Amino acid sequence: MKLLLLLFLALSGCMQSPGERGASDPVKPIDERPAAAETKEGEFVYRLVSERSEYESGGEVVLYAELIYTGPEESVTIYHAASPFSFPIRETTRGYEIGYMMNQPLLHTELRRNVPLRETYVKSGGFGEQDEREYVEFMKRFWKEGFPEGEYIVNGSADFFVGNGPDDSDKIDYRIEATVSFAVKGS
Repeated sequence: MKLLLLLFLALSGCMQSPGERGASDPVKPIDERPAAAETKEGEFVYRLVSERSEYESGGEVVLYAELIYTGPEESVTIYHAASPFSFPIRETTRGYEIGYMMNQPLLHTELRRNVPLRETYVKSGGFGEQDEREYVEFMKRFWKEGFPEGEYIVNGSADFFVGNGPDDSDKIDYRIEATVSFAVKGS
């Protein structure tokens, strides 16, 4: 009987109503989410940073990503799209996605050991005819005034490969991810 009761309590603790969940992950209160995150994979460190955990409505939101090569060579060449960095954002209050689009040429960048490659977030995202009116208004406001009031999660990544070009049999693909969050409050 005790085992059955423990099993019931464990299962009920894992259940959440739909209003308590995001699209795929539970959404933590903003004060429990980091404004900076770092992930190490192989000889690379990826950092994603929001300069603040809370911004004023209409103010500038400063996000940036860094990629650092930490391996034994003096430098390494990485291959990537227009940028190795991507900044897709989810506004959790309304459940809106702010996509991060970029051109897809094959470019290369030389990373020197322990010298960060840094890129600051620039606005991206859009809407189409099929989108709901509320989302279209949200995106128009985003483009005109900056981030509207709400809570935001940035699921950033560095996506690149190393090797001697796209046909190299020794090519190693990397997709290093980190997540940060911030809130935008009314002024």
